[in-house]
Amino acid sequence: MVVSRGNLVEIPFRSSILRGVVLAVSDSVPSKKIKPIISLLESNVISSDRLTIFERLASDLIQSTASLLHIALQKKPKRKVILPAISSARIKHAEVPYLRSVIALIKTQPKTFIEILDLVQGAALAEGIRKSIQGITWVVVPHHHDALTVPQAMTRMDVLASAEKPDTIVILRSGCPEHASYDRNPRYDVRDFAELASEIYGTRVVYADVTPRVREVPLWYRLQEPVPRAPVDVVDLRAESKRGDMVKLLSEKTLEAANKALQSGKSVLLSYNRREQEVDRTLREYFPGNPILHIEKGFEATLPTEPAILLTTRYFTESIYQPLDPPNLGLIVDLQADIGLHGGEYDAIEQAIIRLYELRGIAARLQTPFIVQTYDGALIQRIMQDPRALLASELEARKALNYPPFGVLLTVGSEEKRISRTEFEQQKSSLKMLDDDIIIKVCH
Repeated sequence: MVVSRGNLVEIPFRSSILRGVVLAVSDSVPSKKIKPIISLLESNVISSDRLTIFERLASDLIQSTASLLHIALQKKPKRKVILPAISSARIKHAEVPYLRSVIALIKTQPKTFIEILDLVQGAALAEGIRKSIQGITWVVVPHHHDALTVPQAMTRMDVLASAEKPDTIVILRSGCPEHASYDRNPRYDVRDFAELASEIYGTRVVYADVTPRVREVPLWYRLQEPVPRAPVDVVDLRAESKRGDMVKLLSEKTLEAANKALQSGKSVLLSYNRREQEVDRTLREYFPGNPILHIEKGFEATLPTEPAILLTTRYFTESIYQPLDPPNLGLIVDLQADIGLHGGEYDAIEQAIIRLYELRGIAARLQTPFIVQTYDGALIQRIMQDPRALLASELEARKALNYPPFGVLLTVGSEEKRISRTEFEQQKSSLKMLDDDIIIKVCH
C-alpha cells in the first residue's frame, strides 16, 4: 500500500476503526509503537497546499489541524438551500461607472480594498468580478442572512468545506467581526484563510466594505466615493440648546425630524450601543402615540408596517435588516456616535467608523435623512468626510505598540472546572516566554 500526504485512510483504535488524513510520510521507523493503516479509502482527498493552509491556520490559534479538517471533510447535505439572487439592475445607474472603475483596478492588483456603499453594491461588485475576471471566484459573507442579498455567497464554514482552488476571493463586509470565531470550533478567521490562499495559491484577494479595517488601509486605492452619497447632519450635543436633563439623548433637530417622519407615515430608526431605562423613558415621553420596538439580540418579532420607533443595536444590521426588503424608514439617527470611539478594545475606533458608514449606506440606499449626534462634532465631521487619515494614524499607533497586524493578540483565560489555579499560573509563565511579537492579554 502506497500512501501520501492528503490521503484518507482507516486505522484501528481500541475496538473501533477511525478515519484520518495523512499529514506526513516518513521513510524512518518511529521509536514508538504506531497504529497500522488498515485501508486506503481515497487518494488526494485534500491537496498538500490546502493542508498547509489548514496547518498554518491551526498553528496561529494554537489548536489542532483536525478541528479544521473535521469541517472540511464532513458530508455535504443532499439538499441545497436555494437563495434568491439579485442582479446589477437593482443598483442605480449612477453606481455603474464607479463599479467599472474599481473592477478595472482589481484586475491589476493581487490584493485590494474596495469601498462600497452597502451590501447591495457589494453584490453587484461581486457579480461584476465574476463576469470580468476569469477563473473560480469565491464571494464570502459573514452571515447566512447576508446571502439573501448576495447570490452564490459562502460563509466561513463553506470555505473550509470547499475543495476548489479559488482564483479570486471576495470578502464582503470585510470589517465584520463575524468573519472570525475564536470561542467555538472551527476557530479561525476566513480573512486569514484568504491571506494564506494569496501566499500559497496566488489567489487574488478583494476586501470590500463601507470603510476598511485599519490593516486594510495600505490596500485602499480610493478612486472616488461610492455613489449615491447620503448627506450627513452632524449634531454637536454640547452646542445643542435643550430643556431638562434629556440633552444627552435627543437633540431638538432629531425630535423635529423624527416627528416629521412619523407624521408622514414612516418609521424612525434610532441606533444605540446599549439599551437603558433612560432611553425608554425619554422615547415614551416624546412619542407617546407610537410603538417602540427594541431590536437587539433575541428579537424575533416582525417589523411593524405602521410608523414606529425602532431602537436598534448593531444586531439590526447584522441579522434583521434586509436590503432587498427594507422597512419604510423616514429617518436614521445614530444617538451617540462617541460611545464606540472610546471603547476599551484595540479595534474600537475602526468598528465605530464601520458602524457609522453602515448606517450612512442604509440612508443613502433608502434616500433617508441621516443624523449623527455627538459630543465631538469636529471629529465626526472628519470621519464622515474621509476616515483615511484617522485610520492611517491608528495603523501607525498599532505598529508602535506591536498590536495586530504587527503582533498577535492572544486572550488567555482560566476555566475552574478544567484547570487548577496553580496550573493556570504555570501556563501563564510559559506564555510570557513567547516572542515579543505575541501580546498576551490575561483574563481572570
